[in-house]
Amino acid sequence: MAISNGLICVTYNTGELPPLLPNWRYSILDQDTGQNVITPTAIISSGGTQLYQPRVFAFNSKFVIVHDVQFVGSSFALQALTIPVGSPASVGSITTISSNCYLTANGSFDGVVASGSLFLSWNGGAPLGMQAAYLNNNMVRSQIQALSTGSGTMVAVTADLTVGSNS
Repeated sequence: MAISNGLICVTYNTGELPPLLPNWRYSILDQDTGQNVITPTAIISSGGTQLYQPRVFAFNSKFVIVHDVQFVGSSFALQALTIPVGSPASVGSITTISSNCYLTANGSFDGVVASGSLFLSWNGGAPLGMQAAYLNNNMVRSQIQALSTGSGTMVAVTADLTVGSNS
């Protein structure tokens, strides 16, 4: 769930639990009334099947829904769909964050908005290990950084915005 400018964006599955029949959707609600501004809508991707829980972030006057896509042959990609807060009926473009992911139902990717960027980390699988990148205000992805050669099935990302020494 993310909140921006009086709107709430939520993601949820209306089908059976993954990987049987996933049917991921988003809705945008008025924060004051709880009424739908955008009725339940399928989360679009650039092909493949979405299996696991998407995450939504309020970022730079838009909602960014980050989700997995599984292609034939079990390869995964991590993608982001943008929805402008000022015009939520106008769904933006899809950005591929990584085409080398190994995702699981436990939450093997996460992100945080900080310092004008959306920072993301995910399990790249063997031999890539844990990876990270950020999206800038224009949804342009930074270079992917390798964090470790180990893998993670449960990922959590946070930002340390303190200024000063590390003491």
